[in-house]
Amino acid sequence: MTLPRIEKKELVPLTDAQVKDFLQVSTGDGLEVIMKVIQFTGMRESEALGLTWDCADFKAGTVKVCKQLQKRKLEDSTARMEAYIKSL
Repeated sequence: MTLPRIEKKELVPLTDAQVKDFLQVSTGDGLEVIMKVIQFTGMRESEALGLTWDCADFKAGTVKVCKQLQKRKLEDSTARMEAYIKSL
């Protein structure tokens, strides 16, 4: 059996002008900090949103990426909760 090949899309980095525009638009936004973390570290959205205080080492000036925010469908967790309640 041969698996289908996955086509890789070419990544096109932002230009300097686009980064400047991004910074201007994000200034003052409630998500400004997380958007800048994503922009300047190259983290995926789920990695940045999964950061907790224990991931940051302020003395060393490092951030350890060891968690991700997982998106789940609401129906899945609702069904599990209903099943749990029924089992009680």
